[in-house]
Amino acid sequence: MKRYLTKNNIITLVLIAYVTVRLLPQFLINFREEGQVWPSETLSTFLNAREVKIPDPDQRTLLIFWASWCGPCKIEMARLQNSIDSQKISASQVFAINPFENEVTIEKFIRENQYQFHFVKGSSLAEKLQVQQTPTTLLFDKNKIVKMSSGLSLIGIWYAELFLSASSTK
Repeated sequence: MKRYLTKNNIITLVLIAYVTVRLLPQFLINFREEGQVWPSETLSTFLNAREVKIPDPDQRTLLIFWASWCGPCKIEMARLQNSIDSQKISASQVFAINPFENEVTIEKFIRENQYQFHFVKGSSLAEKLQVQQTPTTLLFDKNKIVKMSSGLSLIGIWYAELFLSASSTK
């Protein structure tokens, strides 16, 4: 007779339950939001206080919700910067919002990391979209959410590059 309640099986079941409870709600929110149209908000950027519209009604844009303590966020933002450096995407198409930390912490992170894309403050978009995890990335075609995903993605940067570069051919 086989033993099904082995230590490895119990650990696997607990891990599956944890992932289901933690990730499924955000996955369902993301799925529900894709295809929705969002009105643009005029927001101010960190450091230079430039006003930008999010989502940009005139072009395809990428919006990433992040936190300075989030390792996957740092990986995703480094990938975005590499794509900008290699001219696969434009820095003007990428916006980052940190709704979880104070402005002093955010400004310190921005100064230490020298990303070329826009870091935006004061958005209620995270609350409206019910963002619960970082990184959460949205791809907008003008004001329409084409894709919304949470967590580190193995192919997300390639999809983003293809999506954002397609706007330069329109």
